[in-house]
Amino acid sequence: MIQGGITPTMLYYEIQHLLLEQRPLEHQRQFEEGLSRTGIRQLLRSRPSVKFLIIQSASTGLTVQKLIRLLQPRFSEEGSNTHRAETTMYAKFIKYIREVAGELK
Repeated sequence: MIQGGITPTMLYYEIQHLLLEQRPLEHQRQFEEGLSRTGIRQLLRSRPSVKFLIIQSASTGLTVQKLIRLLQPRFSEEGSNTHRAETTMYAKFIKYIREVAGELK
């Protein structure tokens, strides 16, 4: 997706159903089970804004900047060892995203 490939899309209704926690039909239950096995369901529940990455739309696709804006971190208190570890890991994450996107060589 980040490299400009085809973004998998899912039906808007199916995603809305998943977020509203209604009683699913059999095909919806299987769809949700697949999302749970891959961790997508948990990601959608914790960050509902992610659904716009996987529902069909006329958007131009996912870019590094869109992904970074979408996944804004919440760091621990500045000056703590935890904060230092988090910022180090986040920097590695950003570097990885840019490498995958082909922005770094």
